[in-house]
Amino acid sequence: MDAPEISAKMGLNIPAVLEDVVQNIPAPSGAEDEAGYRRLVALVDSMPETYREVLTLRFVLEWSSKEIARTLGLSVGAVNTRISRGRAMLIQRLKEEGYDYDRT
Repeated sequence: MDAPEISAKMGLNIPAVLEDVVQNIPAPSGAEDEAGYRRLVALVDSMPETYREVLTLRFVLEWSSKEIARTLGLSVGAVNTRISRGRAMLIQRLKEEGYDYDRT
């Protein structure tokens, strides 16, 4: 049984689960890393739900695009577009915050 089937069987409210996941991700050790990590979590949490939802499912819960699509009732293409746009939005927000994002 995959993640969406498990969540449906358990009667989970996906947005509520995501909220809990985003707020309770353990931070890495070290004060500087922890502060940066908490800022990243806050940035993701402040994103529109459309993007926050797919980014959290993909990168935190490690669901596939197919699982996300099935759970949210979207096409795989729509999920991939939201992931791409959400990542771009997050990168832009990080740059605005003064973080140097280099994809190399």
